[in-house]
Amino acid sequence: MAIITFWNDGKVETNQSMTIAAVATAIAINYDYKILVVNTKHYDTSLEYAFEPKNNINSMFSKGKTDLAMGISGVAKAIASHKTSPEIITNYTRIILRNLELLTEKKTDEDEFDRYKGYIKDILKLANKYYDLVLVDLEGNIEEQEVKEFIEMSEVNVATLVQNLNVIDDYIKLREKNSIMQDKKWIVSVGKYDAKSKYTVKNISKYIKWKNVYGIPYNTMFSMDAPEGKVADYIIRFKRIKPTHVNYEFIKSVDKEAEQIVSMVKEGQRKIY
Repeated sequence: MAIITFWNDGKVETNQSMTIAAVATAIAINYDYKILVVNTKHYDTSLEYAFEPKNNINSMFSKGKTDLAMGISGVAKAIASHKTSPEIITNYTRIILRNLELLTEKKTDEDEFDRYKGYIKDILKLANKYYDLVLVDLEGNIEEQEVKEFIEMSEVNVATLVQNLNVIDDYIKLREKNSIMQDKKWIVSVGKYDAKSKYTVKNISKYIKWKNVYGIPYNTMFSMDAPEGKVADYIIRFKRIKPTHVNYEFIKSVDKEAEQIVSMVKEGQRKIY
């Protein structure tokens, strides 16, 4: 139905992968959409560890699957041999929840992964025919053609930033230079958000002159659970809590960003039909 790309330029750590993990889980639970999360960064195992304990990481690709069914490289090989269909992708994924799956890569070296990476756009197009939402973890210079192509094919793009004036100013400069960042399908997501900072969501929104700005606050329990493969457990466990609960603001913020993404997807679908 729609591709959602979370993007940053790679210069600053924005906690992007953890934001994707939390938002994807919230959407899966709140809307019962069938979701695929795609990690395009071979060197970054954050998404893998977010959904699977580190000591189980090698088994996350082989539960009930053959050795040939190995993440992105497996799908790429299937596409290259013309032996694929939209529903076949699930044979190469890690199942997180009934309606949430992760497609990443673990067993290839970086040079080999770079060869398969050229197939990722084809994989996304194929996945978009089978899953309701495909969430992409992307990093790189938006002025590079490969990154632009990912952005162009997405229904919604989420730029992840931090509460740092230099980072915010750099984002403004990039947006002014690149028309691809100026359409209404963009959301700005501020990672490790601190409501006590002078760079609040409201102030950032005014400063960058953009309506859709959201903040995902730093949460101690989440930051401990995430690297231990417990993101989905965390979101499910605290789904229904009182406003006085220590985890309420984090859950509420994740739900709010998830709701906006779904709303923008639905709006885009209405325009198509």
